[in-house]
Amino acid sequence: MKVTSETNYDQAYTSGNLRKYQSSNPLKRHLVCRMQNLIIELAVRCCSSDTVKILDAGCGEGLNAALLEKRLPNAFITLLDESAGALEYARSVCSGRCDFRCGSVTGLPFGDREFDLVICTEVLEHLEKPETALDELLRVSKGFVLISVPDEPWFRIGNMITLKNVKRLGDPTDHLKHWTSHGFRRWIMSCSEGWESHFYHSFPWQFVLLEHGRK
Repeated sequence: MKVTSETNYDQAYTSGNLRKYQSSNPLKRHLVCRMQNLIIELAVRCCSSDTVKILDAGCGEGLNAALLEKRLPNAFITLLDESAGALEYARSVCSGRCDFRCGSVTGLPFGDREFDLVICTEVLEHLEKPETALDELLRVSKGFVLISVPDEPWFRIGNMITLKNVKRLGDPTDHLKHWTSHGFRRWIMSCSEGWESHFYHSFPWQFVLLEHGRK
């Protein structure tokens, strides 16, 4: 199932993240759909069967989880976010099979190796100490961890082209960390001993899929 630019949700709640997913700009919609398709493709690839436990950490409005549960109808998906408003929106687009938890990625309220797959997209760049969150993501996974962050400087250049955050040279006010492709690789490799790293791109985002126990 491919994500298309027709995907939309008519809800009163809004946020900067949601507006990005609902943008009427055809180019933005195309880039977001490509990114979502890669998330779903990599996530499904990690699941040897439908009966898996998945955590979407920092899930936002649950739009990726809603797509994933359609591809894996027997998977049990837990959505976690600090925003009560985002979680309420997520409840409206995901099924009742999902579990919704309010919490932080820097202190996950779960046991060690509790999930087969942990997904964390567009979160780490907002944190002062992303390595703390990465430690937590790795701790609660017994199989795979899928992470995405902006690919700099291309993310900021893209914002400049669309006249967004022009005074900040395209840099969002809530982005505290910035990684080039090489910088992100170095950082991931230095913080994930014992995990095998696979890197991917979907302009203007970069991804890493970490697989447990190969090293």
